[in-house]
Amino acid sequence: PDTPVHVTVGTEDVSVRIQVIDRGPGIPPGDQQRIFERFQRLEDPLTMRTAGVGVGLFIAQQLTTSMHGEVRYSTNPSGGSIFTVTLPAASGDAAAHAEGPTVTLPAEHAADAE
Repeated sequence: PDTPVHVTVGTEDVSVRIQVIDRGPGIPPGDQQRIFERFQRLEDPLTMRTAGVGVGLFIAQQLTTSMHGEVRYSTNPSGGSIFTVTLPAASGDAAAHAEGPTVTLPAEHAADAE
């Protein structure tokens, strides 16, 4: 609870990059492949200290993919985790006329968001 979480936003060529960096316990290498799966919780159900149903990273990945982007996990060398979301930047003309983001979930996942 006393460890800050850092969020950075920047641009790279024709994309926007958002990073969320923490110094928590990190994710064991054997579990890193499944963290973006629906209903995944890495804590032991009998000793869980945090609430949730395990859909946050799944939804983040689905939304990012639907916007032609990518979300990645990496281990923070200082301890903890780094989540990076990369999205294509809007062109100058599109950005000037944008009213806000519109996201459409793939049909097979639409019911999960309700």
